[in-house]
Amino acid sequence: MLKKKFFEYSWADVTAFMVIIGLAFGLIEDIPYAVGASPIVMIVRGVTMGHIGYGFVMGWFYGKGLFTGKKIYRVLAFVLSWLIHGVYDFSLTPELFQMNDNLVVLPMLMAILEIVLLVLMFRFFIRARKIEKYNQPVLRVLND
Repeated sequence: MLKKKFFEYSWADVTAFMVIIGLAFGLIEDIPYAVGASPIVMIVRGVTMGHIGYGFVMGWFYGKGLFTGKKIYRVLAFVLSWLIHGVYDFSLTPELFQMNDNLVVLPMLMAILEIVLLVLMFRFFIRARKIEKYNQPVLRVLND
């Protein structure tokens, strides 16, 4: 008799998957941007690793949406990470400095935000080991 095999994933699993995808994509994307960029841009991109933070935001909200059953969290997962990524990319463009000298603080604020997201991510994964709701199955996937 053939049995169908299901794999169950928790909120923490979904978040980890998004972080891993963000890390892989960020590594691939940062290589072309590093070629020909100024040293400051290369350092900022190397230290902040933005896609890990965007993956965390996306995974956390998507996992929360699966956990609570509310579609708004799944929409927020995409919209917030998309907006943060857009502001980050804009903060590294030369056009920013041509628009207004007062906006020069934006790249520094985005770098700080990325570091805060990394700290929140580590905190989440440390707490996820202890808190039951982060480890309850929220997604079932059929393995053929």
